[in-house]
Amino acid sequence: MAFTPGRAARKVEKRLQDRRKQNIHLLSPIEVAYLSEKITVIGKLLRPKKLEQDRKSITDFRNSLAHDGDFVKECKGLDGLLERLGLVREWIGKLSLDDNGQDNTNV
Repeated sequence: MAFTPGRAARKVEKRLQDRRKQNIHLLSPIEVAYLSEKITVIGKLLRPKKLEQDRKSITDFRNSLAHDGDFVKECKGLDGLLERLGLVREWIGKLSLDDNGQDNTNV
């Protein structure tokens, strides 16, 4: 099933409502959004090049790590694993800088 922002927004809203029914009051829908949904939001707000393209690669890697998968196999070997780690590191670096190129991780 293809990723669509409208469908994702409805799913996030439903998760938020479910938490409220459980008397878990969160400040923001981003707290219940999955990684791929968060990446899409960042892509819409900051419009960085290639982020949406890299979303699937990053989320597949994350899911493989989080769910005790074979992440080396997911990445098609050690070279692919190193490439995927580099991709994640690249995006962490890009998202850690503000519009002036200053580190904003301590804000």
